[in-house]
Amino acid sequence: MSLEIEEDEDEFRVIYNNKMMHFPKHLYYSEQDMWARVGGFSGVATVGLTDYPMTLLREITSLEIKVDPETVVSPMEEIGFIKSNKTELKLFPPVSGKIIAINSKVKDEPDAVRDNYERGWLFKIHPIELDSELRDLTINAKYYVKVLQERLQKEQ
Repeated sequence: MSLEIEEDEDEFRVIYNNKMMHFPKHLYYSEQDMWARVGGFSGVATVGLTDYPMTLLREITSLEIKVDPETVVSPMEEIGFIKSNKTELKLFPPVSGKIIAINSKVKDEPDAVRDNYERGWLFKIHPIELDSELRDLTINAKYYVKVLQERLQKEQ
């Protein structure tokens, strides 16, 4: 099994078993394979799945987010799952906060989550304490790729 890492100014690319995964540098990452993009002065974070789980999920059969908008959640709290014909992945928010929106497109069409860094985001969350939450989520793309590399090497 081959593992190769490439980098340019915008992203890291991990090539594993002839599958390319992209990890944009402007996002925050969690070890649970979620990303967060914090927008503007509002501090609202848009959250989605990284490319790594997308390689595990062949045909996505269902996606469920078990919380409603206005629900306060924490990073260790399972808030949903995504299933394929091969596996099921649990979803955990990367930060604590109040869910303010759930992407209806991915709820209605689970395979839309494959556009994971753009229209395939899962939910938007207003972090309770943005600064400390982001410090706790100090996983930038470079560190996330290192963690992923170690995980993939253990699997070989």
